[in-house]
Amino acid sequence: RVIIEACDRLDRDAASLGPRQTLRTWDAIAKVAADYYPVEYRRSVAAGLPLAEKLHGPDSREAWSWRFRAAYQFEVATDPVQALPKYQEVEAGLVRIGATDDAVYATTMHNIGSSLKAAGRLDESEAWLNRAIEARVRVHGPTSAEVIRAKASLANLRLQQRRIEEASAIAEALRPLAAAVEETSRKTWIAVEALRSRVATARGDRKASEAIWRSEEHTSELQSPCN
Repeated sequence: RVIIEACDRLDRDAASLGPRQTLRTWDAIAKVAADYYPVEYRRSVAAGLPLAEKLHGPDSREAWSWRFRAAYQFEVATDPVQALPKYQEVEAGLVRIGATDDAVYATTMHNIGSSLKAAGRLDESEAWLNRAIEARVRVHGPTSAEVIRAKASLANLRLQQRRIEEASAIAEALRPLAAAVEETSRKTWIAVEALRSRVATARGDRKASEAIWRSEEHTSELQSPCN
């Protein structure tokens, strides 16, 4: 309810706030709304992207960051495979302007890898996910929630490749790291527990899978693996 009211208030007060403060406020709303409030996230992208283009230029880092959000919004509304060309466009734009040193570029690479995995293009997916892990380590640090989720994506790829023991080793290594960030990033902990459940299922151990995690109870908390 608070997010909805914030969007309504910003629509109403944008003229008095001025464009820069309005853009900063839409940015703050987008960060909060991304995972759990798709309607408000869509509103923030619809308002923020043209404003960023106007204030900073259509080929600016800020504009491409908002285009990444538009691609993510499209993925949530459709599926990762259909979103792949949009992520690839964002990645190419960020490379062209030299904006490859921040979280947006690292996450764009991760989402390309995840989209390729969903499309069954596993070798390409592996290359992009490994690049995303390296970039996220540089940006966020080796034990950050962002790196944990990227490594969980790589482990899920290993499951698709039937490299179950490798997936298991990654999952068990990530478990204490995910527990350490659970309080500040619950979706990271959920992603790792769901991964461990999938590993047990891949081994044919349904009881262990259910004992670890009933992932269907938490799918609303994992709208997308791509953050």
